Amino acid sequence: MWRPRGAGRTSSWRGDDVSRPWAVSAIATVAALGLVEAGFRVAGVPAFHPEDLITEVDAFRIVRHRSGLRLHGRPWGVAITTNRLGFRGREIATEKPAGTYRVVALGDSSTFGACVGDDDTFCAQAERILNGGTAAGGRRFEVVNTGVFGYGTLQGLRMLRRMVLPLKPDCIVVSFAVNDSTEGGSLRDFLGRRSPDSETSSPVLVAVRNALWNHSNFCRWVLRDALKPLWESRLERLRAGGVRAGWVPGTSGDYRESLAEIVRTARDNGVAVVFLPVPPRLKHTQYPLYEINYAVVNRRAAFDALEYMKGVIAGADTREQKSTMWFAVARLKEGMRDTRGALDAYLTAMSLSDASVDFRWGAYTFANVMAALAGEERVPLVNVLPEFYRRELTGNPPTLYADAYHPGPLGHEIIARALAAAIRDLAARTGRSGPRKGGMIVP
Repeated sequence: MWRPRGAGRTSSWRGDDVSRPWAVSAIATVAALGLVEAGFRVAGVPAFHPEDLITEVDAFRIVRHRSGLRLHGRPWGVAITTNRLGFRGREIATEKPAGTYRVVALGDSSTFGACVGDDDTFCAQAERILNGGTAAGGRRFEVVNTGVFGYGTLQGLRMLRRMVLPLKPDCIVVSFAVNDSTEGGSLRDFLGRRSPDSETSSPVLVAVRNALWNHSNFCRWVLRDALKPLWESRLERLRAGGVRAGWVPGTSGDYRESLAEIVRTARDNGVAVVFLPVPPRLKHTQYPLYEINYAVVNRRAAFDALEYMKGVIAGADTREQKSTMWFAVARLKEGMRDTRGALDAYLTAMSLSDASVDFRWGAYTFANVMAALAGEERVPLVNVLPEFYRRELTGNPPTLYADAYHPGPLGHEIIARALAAAIRDLAARTGRSGPRKGGMIVP
């Protein structure tokens, strides 16, 4: 009896009846994911943070910059270039050229230059200043920008050991404070370990994960937002078990220890160190009393109020109370148009604050730890905080800051001039005497 070909078959490893449903399902799944991806893009859900376009993770689950980037539109409408190593700017030779004084800057998004173009970062500007005219004395200076979004001293130490020391730098610039003073650091370090070498991922898995992250808005949303509660619950379980998982800044003592280890590691390898605390914006803080405006109509009453505040400060029991009152003094002196007095009071208030008040002010406290260590270890300190805050209290030019946390073009220019002077001085003193002694930031 004749039957159509394949009739009565229930299964066959080559049968069309079996393979076709899988093919249809696969096509439908891909089409559905494509529609979801298109919906995310049409709805305007691109990178949830600007750095998402710039960073990825490595086999140690630590954030790094994508190599070979050429961005000119997003995220800030400026030129963003990274070289084959993932460092900001042009390509550099692994082997240091003869006659070159190589400086490598370790830092976070402020060092990288969030919101400013390749040529406007303080690293790029400092290099131009150092190589300008005849001041270089025949020596060529090279300033390499290795700043990474969300980095603190723990990641910086790893960067120093893995990627910076092989470049044989003459000097490193250390610029960490903000991320060390706030819980978590970069969200993309959710599985990073305090000792990141203890656990690695398969290179294939890392490549697939980064491909999905870098090219799919939907996958980025899944990895960053949808799965975030799972990562957080895992971290909580690990921490409850006594494991220091994730990036937990801890205390200023941990920060000091990490900074000291960076200094020791550099000096053991014959590399000089410069400290550079980058100031977060003074205003728009959530600090207590900030919204209180002191309209000074009677200077005699204002002076009486200042004397009263000084008495309260003298009798205050805690640093927090003293910090709050010094902030009130600063606000009052601002109302009296005493810019210098207001600046000194603000700096004193911040030197007594901690990260529990506002992490920008907490960052200042951590920067003060950096300044104290600079004095003890005889590390040159590039202190630009008073200059930033003086300008903010007077004219507050719009290019001083790009936002509440990152310097703008003018801010990078101020840092570049001060950094270039410190590097030139350090290079001139190399082999003759130790570096200039650091000092406290507080007045």
